[in-house]
Amino acid sequence: MEKSQKSLASYEAEKGKFKTPPPAIDPHAIQSNPVVSSSHVYSRVGYDDVIRRRQAVYGSWHPPIYVYQSAPYYGSWSSTFLWWALMNDAMFFHHHSNDPAVSAWHNDAMRLSQENGDLKAQIATLDEKVQQLDKSGPPRNEKYLPAQVAADPVVALSAEAIAQMPIEKPLLRVATGVQGGQYSEVGQMLKKRSDGVKIELVPTSGSEENLKLLREGKVDAAIVQSDTSCIMGKNSPATLPGEAMFHHATLYSEYVMLIVSKDSSIKSIENLGSDNTIYVGPEGSGTALTWLGFEMQDQHYKKVKSANTDYALALEKVAGDKTKAMLFVAGMNTPLLNNLSSKGGYRVVPVDDRGLSALQDAQGHIVYDVLTLPKGTYPGLQAKEIKTLGVDAEWTISNAWIDKYGDESFDQINYSVIDIVNDLHRKSPAQEQAELPAHSSHLWFWVGVIFVVGAGLYWTIFKFNATGTR
Repeated sequence: MEKSQKSLASYEAEKGKFKTPPPAIDPHAIQSNPVVSSSHVYSRVGYDDVIRRRQAVYGSWHPPIYVYQSAPYYGSWSSTFLWWALMNDAMFFHHHSNDPAVSAWHNDAMRLSQENGDLKAQIATLDEKVQQLDKSGPPRNEKYLPAQVAADPVVALSAEAIAQMPIEKPLLRVATGVQGGQYSEVGQMLKKRSDGVKIELVPTSGSEENLKLLREGKVDAAIVQSDTSCIMGKNSPATLPGEAMFHHATLYSEYVMLIVSKDSSIKSIENLGSDNTIYVGPEGSGTALTWLGFEMQDQHYKKVKSANTDYALALEKVAGDKTKAMLFVAGMNTPLLNNLSSKGGYRVVPVDDRGLSALQDAQGHIVYDVLTLPKGTYPGLQAKEIKTLGVDAEWTISNAWIDKYGDESFDQINYSVIDIVNDLHRKSPAQEQAELPAHSSHLWFWVGVIFVVGAGLYWTIFKFNATGTR
């Protein structure tokens, strides 16, 4: 409401600068204008938004004083736009010469030119160009707009025309991950919560493919592992665009883990050698890229045989061979490990090589954190808490999408993402159950302390005083 009131006040103030009242034009003519009927708005457009967008298009051009002696709008068209087009695009008047609103503007311009020699010359030049275009120019196209405003028709339209345009849902194409994985689960959560934005989910092999699709403009947003950009940049630095093209927000922490058979002698990632095989997820996944980063940092890991395969097949191979392991990067309570935890036969092994945590990105930030996977996260896979390397799952959205659909649509997505983050940080029943004994033991400890202190005070105060001793 405050934004609407401010916008209305701004519009009334701007309209008050103009001296001539707008011509009477049939409202149906505004609705039937091909530019209006084919244009799209994806949120409520305030007049302040329109002014800002016009300034971006018009640049250093400022309306001459005679512009304000005309009307504030002519049917579907903003008066300011028509005066700008007079000096910048005669083609517009060729295509719209049959529009009664443009004819009304031309009549006012002719009237004002009788007292302004410069304006009279500009009108004469325009009319001459339009006559030539009518004879030898392209066929009239009622949807034509100058190239500067074609991508944002709101700039050319009057507030009355914009108000009649129905608000449409913007489309957000989101790259997620493998079906059944945590990224896919987050995508489904986003789709359920985003009423004001149409979500199209694009299944992928994981983070590396997600970031490639995002940079190629084939999706508008993606969930990307935070080490992806750094590793891709080190692997092929000449092919990557700047990160300023995207807006980032952290969804949750992800744990880098090794999954081995229960009877395997592998206790740490540092135990892996030339006799071992490690499965690093599908090609294009964040897990595969993380392993590539490990190989780039330490030649020791290049000696380990590695293979790309989906996680279900990798687990089958690990179950039957104590020398094999599966690398897996995922957030807490990921569905794959929750299901695996109930089956038994596997262990989670920490990725605890501190040398790997020294990696820094181009800005000098540490890429891998050291995280603690709490006891009870996966009861069938871990007997205690595990310290391992960690990354972030980052919500990454194109700034081009934000610019196209506006802050209101962006805010709707942000609110949905915040709700999802809150849900993802809730503890699972297994974690809460695992913490109960610790809480109970703490409770009994303090009960014992209070009992001992109370007994000591009782003995000191009452017993000693009763016998008169000091």
